[in-house]
Amino acid sequence: MGLEQWGASEQYDKIASGYPEYELGRVISQEKDLFRVVMDKEECTARVSGKFRYNVSAISEFPSVGDFVLIEHSFKDDVAVIHKVLPRKSVFIRKAAGKNCMEQVVAANIDTVFLCMALNRDFNIRRNIPIMTMGPICIKNEYKRKGYGKILLNYSLEKAAEFGCGALCFEGNIDFYGKSGFRQASEYGIRYHGLPEGEDASFFLCKELVPGYLDGITGEYLCYLLKAVL
Repeated sequence: MGLEQWGASEQYDKIASGYPEYELGRVISQEKDLFRVVMDKEECTARVSGKFRYNVSAISEFPSVGDFVLIEHSFKDDVAVIHKVLPRKSVFIRKAAGKNCMEQVVAANIDTVFLCMALNRDFNIRRNIPIMTMGPICIKNEYKRKGYGKILLNYSLEKAAEFGCGALCFEGNIDFYGKSGFRQASEYGIRYHGLPEGEDASFFLCKELVPGYLDGITGEYLCYLLKAVL
């Protein structure tokens, strides 16, 4: 099976031609720091180079499933070396675990996402429900205490309602957002993804835009973002 069967296009071939010392491949799986890469005529296990690891500034820059990469593969070595991740046409992102705001790439260069759930005795159509996230809203110091934050929040809530959003969840200060009806998400039985049990989650807020939308709902908040690079 040629690499074009894995989605390679002339765009990637053209970029790869500028690096004759490397071979074009696509990441098809990942296990910790090791990646399974398919090339034109074979597959191999690979890791990023020391230079690549030193130069990245965010975890979202590391290879992910679906990425096209330039690798150095010697048959004398069991593990190939990834030197470069090629530009992504789309990326499926979620927030990394913890209180930081770093992005974690789930998959790259994808056209369709399927959300699946086992059809066993524990099946529940309400197990995965769509909600919306936003903010938090930040105002420059010279514009604070002039009502701009409230204006932006009200506008955002109106737009979310127009989109048919049933509930909003995000991180913020309850002293400000509480005045607009937000409550700590824990009151709805919603946990923050990746936060250890017992850790302070007072920053994680929620508001129903449709009364009763979260009735009977408990579980973990997962925030995903699908970006298309135009």
